[in-house]
Amino acid sequence: MDWILWKSFKTIRFSSCRKDKLWINLNQLRSRFGKKSIDFVPRTFCLPGDLKSLREFWTHNETTSKKSSNDEALFHFRPKWIMKPPASARGIGVKLVRGWSDIPKQRRVIVQSYINQPYLIDGKKFDIRLYVFVAGFSPLRAYVYREGLVRFASQKYSTSVQQLRNRFVHLTNYSVNKYNKTEESFVSNHKWKLSTLWLYLTERGADVPNLWSRIVDIVFKTLSSVVSCIATMVDQNCRRRASVYELFGFDIILDADLKPWLLEVNVSPRYAGVIFNNVRQ
Repeated sequence: MDWILWKSFKTIRFSSCRKDKLWINLNQLRSRFGKKSIDFVPRTFCLPGDLKSLREFWTHNETTSKKSSNDEALFHFRPKWIMKPPASARGIGVKLVRGWSDIPKQRRVIVQSYINQPYLIDGKKFDIRLYVFVAGFSPLRAYVYREGLVRFASQKYSTSVQQLRNRFVHLTNYSVNKYNKTEESFVSNHKWKLSTLWLYLTERGADVPNLWSRIVDIVFKTLSSVVSCIATMVDQNCRRRASVYELFGFDIILDADLKPWLLEVNVSPRYAGVIFNNVRQ
């Protein structure tokens, strides 16, 4: 399928792709249908509004972790939180957080539980970029492209404090890892086709059809969390509903148990032939 043109709508970007608004919308959906229905987003706090809640959760989580761990060094070295600007892309401003003093108390940021046990391939962390075309919001009509990208960090994963600030270890954005010039890093190793990942997992006994079904479920639940707001704005501002459509990039990470987690949603991502340049077949 070739996607060439689409009309973007400011409300779409604001409601579905800002990290803070996305979390608020998903949290509202979870309040309506229950926590188990929206269990694919890491625990998220939008600062400065959620600062008190974050502090309470932080203290409880820290105490629980210390009691349950026999290795104090492991607790202190393993990253627990990741901090992101609410409206950035390409890994800009993303940082791992080690202590409470690292948290800005007044600035608008997202603080999210860090998936510190990701599924690794050759010792490296990766995420999945899915392309989703929404042909209409009232009613919702969305199509998930079956081929996507798998984007790798360019250095082997580590939870040690020495690697806490190493973006080549913890971030999978190609815009970050293309600058890694170490011997173990090659451009062709930074990206796979999604079909290559499915083959890799199938050969290792994973239930890929079930995994794909769970990922598609994440996509449609996420879109469902914003469709009402967007549909209302479309009806108020557009003469023809068919004139509003959009392409989204959904970023998914798999943990060590192959559970998919939603990292973020991007509007108008890079597309067409350029996305598969330097991709391992």
